[in-house]
Amino acid sequence: MEAVTATPPATPKQTNSKGNERTTLQKLGLPLALLALVIIVMLPQPEGLPIAGQRMLGLLVFSVILWMTEGVSYPVSAGVILAMMTLFLCDHLSSPRT
Repeated sequence: MEAVTATPPATPKQTNSKGNERTTLQKLGLPLALLALVIIVMLPQPEGLPIAGQRMLGLLVFSVILWMTEGVSYPVSAGVILAMMTLFLCDHLSSPRT
């Protein structure tokens, strides 16, 4: 009778949209983009720039970093960016005007 040895299941490799294995820069793309977004939003507000403008500048930097590093696929990044725009502006748009 043959001895049966159990082989551990292979861990799936992370691949990018082209089917290649993800690089370190791609793995760090989303955390770097989020860090840049938080830093820009937490900076003191410049004179003449509304808070919504500062948030959108942060989101712009977030988007550019995400696209340059290909941290997530383009369709996913589009959904994330639209959701973040909604969240960042919803309190600004819903506040009563006096």
